[in-house]
Amino acid sequence: MIQKIDKVFYRISAAIGSLSYVGIVAMTLLNIVDVVLNKVFGMPIQGAYELTERLLMCTVFASLAYGQACKSHINTTLVITHFPRVLKFLVFGVMQALATLAAILWTYGAWIQIFESIRTNTVTAVLKIPLYPFYAFEFVTMIAFSLMLLWDTIIIFLAIKNDWCADHVTGSWA
Repeated sequence: MIQKIDKVFYRISAAIGSLSYVGIVAMTLLNIVDVVLNKVFGMPIQGAYELTERLLMCTVFASLAYGQACKSHINTTLVITHFPRVLKFLVFGVMQALATLAAILWTYGAWIQIFESIRTNTVTAVLKIPLYPFYAFEFVTMIAFSLMLLWDTIIIFLAIKNDWCADHVTGSWA
């Protein structure tokens, strides 16, 4: 059951993470075209910097949950790897729970930022693109990241007694 739920979380995170690839390709193409147009015709793409900023924001947020699912975020486990099993997973679980809480607060902040941006009609400087859709994207991707962190926190605490969970958690430790 745990493995099936884990696979579902991984698939959802991978789907959202694939948006990062789209963002990277879009930024690359945008910047190549911008440079070519500027150098060859002397006509850069107006607002290319703004578009790159927004694409970069989307790319980074879309990659967070996927990075968590792939265990690619940095965890400092040098000391706790030498702890007894229960203490090891208890300490690591508490740290993960704090990270989850921080992500949930960040998600709440993104929620507030959506409506503040709508209320103040915040737009980009050159192209006048409204910012609230980007904050909404941040909010959705942060929900996915927070859920992934919460799931990993549950797995860590289950690792105290469950061997599959213990192997799953420590498999990414150096």
